[in-house]
Amino acid sequence: MSRPSRRSYIEKLHEVFQDGLAVCCMEETTEHWAELSGKPSNFYVQDSMGMVIPAALGIALSRPNDRVVAMEGDGIELTATVDKWKRSRKRSPHS
Repeated sequence: MSRPSRRSYIEKLHEVFQDGLAVCCMEETTEHWAELSGKPSNFYVQDSMGMVIPAALGIALSRPNDRVVAMEGDGIELTATVDKWKRSRKRSPHS
């Protein structure tokens, strides 16, 4: 059994989320989402690892009546996980 493609995930997300605002950063995802829903209210950025979630949160807070979806790559999760691990390894000055 083969895994679904990124494109098929984006198409499914678009079916459910057509009326919302999208914030995405990955080149292929951005291009495909723009093909499906090229609204000027969408926010597309390139090479911006870690920026999508804070940007989407800011947009959602400033537009409380709109639905906002953030499409971030897996690199930020890896970076955040490594950062949390590094901080957990440091000793507290009070220990």
